[in-house]
Amino acid sequence: MSMPQPRPRLEAVTVYLLDANVLITAKNQYYPIHRVPEFWD
Repeated sequence: MSMPQPRPRLEAVTVYLLDANVLITAKNQYYPIHRVPEFWD
């Protein structure tokens, strides 16, 4: 009788998806690069 093999561990991965329009709108309206450079660092 053989011992059962242990199952491989599954690790959780967090994926963040951003629409490019979010960044374009932020650059154009709320956080211009020349006024708020800290936001874009």
